[in-house]
Amino acid sequence: MNKKTNSIRATFALGAAFSVATGAALTATAGDTYTWGLSAPANAQWNTTDANWSKGGSSVPWADNSADPNSAVFPQNGGTSSGGTDITVNEKRYVNDLTINGPYYKFYGTGPITVAGTINVDGAAGNFYGSLASGRADGSLRFSSTGSKYIYVRGSNQQTSTYLNGPLLFAAFSDAAFGVVPGSEAENIFIVNNSTIYGGGAFAIHSNRTIRISSGKSLSTRTDSSPQFTYKNRIVADNSPGCDYSTNTYVSISKDTTYPIAFDTGDGRTNAFGRLQVYGRSKITSGVTMLSGSGNPGTSSAHLYVQGNNSSFPSSKGDLLIDGGELYTPLSGYIDIREYGQVTVTNGGKVYMPNARWINGYFSPGLLIVANGGEFTVGTLYPSMSATKSEVFLNEGGLMRVNTLFPDGTPKFDFHFNGGTFEALTASPFEGSKWNSDTRFLVDEKGAVFSVADGKTLWWQRPLESGAASDGGVRKTASNSTLLFKKANTYNGPTQVDGGALFCLVDGALPSGTKVKLANGARVDCYTFDQETPSRSTTNWVSRVEGDGTMEFSSQLHVTNSIAPSTSGTIRFTHVCDLRGDLEIATDAEGCGKVKFDAAGQSIAGLSLKLAAGATLDSTKRYQVVDAPNGLADGSRFASAELPTAWEVRYTSTGVELRHIDATVLIFR
Repeated sequence: MNKKTNSIRATFALGAAFSVATGAALTATAGDTYTWGLSAPANAQWNTTDANWSKGGSSVPWADNSADPNSAVFPQNGGTSSGGTDITVNEKRYVNDLTINGPYYKFYGTGPITVAGTINVDGAAGNFYGSLASGRADGSLRFSSTGSKYIYVRGSNQQTSTYLNGPLLFAAFSDAAFGVVPGSEAENIFIVNNSTIYGGGAFAIHSNRTIRISSGKSLSTRTDSSPQFTYKNRIVADNSPGCDYSTNTYVSISKDTTYPIAFDTGDGRTNAFGRLQVYGRSKITSGVTMLSGSGNPGTSSAHLYVQGNNSSFPSSKGDLLIDGGELYTPLSGYIDIREYGQVTVTNGGKVYMPNARWINGYFSPGLLIVANGGEFTVGTLYPSMSATKSEVFLNEGGLMRVNTLFPDGTPKFDFHFNGGTFEALTASPFEGSKWNSDTRFLVDEKGAVFSVADGKTLWWQRPLESGAASDGGVRKTASNSTLLFKKANTYNGPTQVDGGALFCLVDGALPSGTKVKLANGARVDCYTFDQETPSRSTTNWVSRVEGDGTMEFSSQLHVTNSIAPSTSGTIRFTHVCDLRGDLEIATDAEGCGKVKFDAAGQSIAGLSLKLAAGATLDSTKRYQVVDAPNGLADGSRFASAELPTAWEVRYTSTGVELRHIDATVLIFR
């Protein structure tokens, strides 16, 4: 064999006819060809740090040229490793495929390790400690598996695209594990089979990346006890016929999540896939996550499926927080919250599902909280029958819009009004006949707020009960609209009408002892004009009426404590009613507040006149405190009057005035 010393390159062909004795040296020179037929042994170790291939104590020097794309630790046409192999490589290229079949392996090296073929992992678990790149024409790195073990990918990798194929766990310790960051938004992570990204540490996938899910496939995410994993990128699905994206794809948050998986896609950007399944903890902080699944209730194929820990609230699992982002479902279908699963909408977060049915507790408890700038819009809020109560909290700052409230079976369900605003999108949101005592609408400390759209009417057909020792009462907003109470109510806070009308169609619709607060032009109507009840004035006992508005059809109204018109305002009573307590008169530079009685014969004998705290009277003015154009009851006078010195009450045929007493002082000498 002619050896030349000035050669820098050799070609190695591996064939079965060639063998080297232990300790024998082999030097490659120009023009020489060597055939080596050994396949990679099961427990061999390849080490290129010192350019040796070692096996069982034998060592063969390997004249290696790292610049040659055909140089390889494994045979240059590919290789197979199995059975607990440790592989150590440095700056090497795999010309074709690499298949790993063993139960465990470690892949070391400073890299980059360039793979021209596919890395196939079949039933294996392992660690890629070195960085990975791809020499394929499409610049991609593909992980395939038929098993369910972990692949830990560590380091900064160089591939332009990553394909996840099969039920494997891809453990990324930083965004760099997914390869080079695109210069602008681009798809470079592909879910070609059901796959899982395992968050091995606190990190966020770069916002320029996009994950695309093949039709019918899924992406799962886990973090266990690791810090938060954040999807800054978009997640989209392949198109289905007739749809902008696939309805049979889904993203799943696994059951063993301790820290929340975050979707922080960014303003003006949208995720789009079929379904979202939450078994762990998750939150949506920006962007829109659009769901278009087509599943039925009672299965995980619902648009949104949240399953808790099946024990108690608050749940450490099945906990979805919509915190500034938006969750959107354009199509009809179902939401399934169950087994102590919970959803919270807050901090500007939005749920917009105008055509979907939100099943709050599918035969098991579910919890929904809307608060602090959160908005919740749904077609049907559908409390489901369960052995333990499901709950909804509409807290301060929250807004809920609902087309329909519909019970499934005979649900055990508590709806808590605690400062948030309820807006019915239909005149009568209640459907179904299975409402019972186990379904309650509770007014908590911050109270209930009803917003009725301009020109619309809301028929509220369930009792409003007190949920606190001292609740916040009921407030009706909007000026040109109507709220109707069709049941007797037992909340204990005030009843405030900021505009429009509140109709009390049954006795006790205004709960006993409530304070009625009227804004300018607002009215409370106590007339049963509906077809279910003979038309008459309803009986209501209230402790106080204050503000500037009208109590209509008030013949069965009983005021037990006080009447307090606002400064320069008027409280009007259309019918003769039972008035007791104090008439408190407030004043300003323009005048004072007053009461007006439309009907003749109103008695004021049960009232004592007094000035409100801080009120003062101008001796140059007269103050009308009672306007009775048709006259008061014969001989009717205030029970008492607390006035400053030199002021008196003057009774006229059309009301009552306060006047300063003029006095003349005579001096005799």
